[in-house]
Amino acid sequence: MKHLTKLLVALALIMAAGTVTAQTDAKLGYVNSGKLLEKIPGRDTLEKKLRDYRKGLEDQVQSMVVEYRNKLQNYQENSGSMSDLIRQSKESELQELEQRIQNFRQTADTDLQNKQSELFNPLLEKAQKAIEKVAEDNGYTYVFDVSMGTLLYYEKGDNLQSLVEKELGIN
Repeated sequence: MKHLTKLLVALALIMAAGTVTAQTDAKLGYVNSGKLLEKIPGRDTLEKKLRDYRKGLEDQVQSMVVEYRNKLQNYQENSGSMSDLIRQSKESELQELEQRIQNFRQTADTDLQNKQSELFNPLLEKAQKAIEKVAEDNGYTYVFDVSMGTLLYYEKGDNLQSLVEKELGIN
C-alpha cells in the first residue's frame, strides 16, 4: 500500500505542477484502491494470518506481564522478611523483567509491521501491476487513486475500477 500510495502521490504532484495541462493528449483515469483491496482475492486469508500472528505476540506479552505481577506480589508480601541481599536480587529481577517486557513490546510492534508487509506486499504488487496493465492496454497517461484524496476534481477522467477488478479476476 505504501508503494502504491507513494506512486499515486507523486503523480498527483506532477499534475499539480501543470504537467497534464501541457500535454493535451493526456488521458486520465482513476481507481479507488481502498475498495479494490477490499475485494481482491486472498485478502481475508492474509488478514486472518496477521490477526493470528498479532494474537500470538499479545499472548506472549500477557504471559510475561502475569509472571511480572506474580513476582511483584511475592516480593511485596515477603520483602519484610528478606535479607538485604535477597531483596536487592528480587528488585533487580523485577527491573530486568520489566525491561524485557518493554523491549518485547517494542520489538513486537516492529515485527508485526514487518509481518504485515511480508503478507500484504505481494497483494499490493499484484494490484499495482493490474492498474499498470489496464492503464497501458487502454492508453492512460495518468491513473489517480480517489481513496487517497489525490484527486479532488475530474472532468474527463475515466473510472478504471471495473477494468482493474476484471484484470485481478474479481467479479
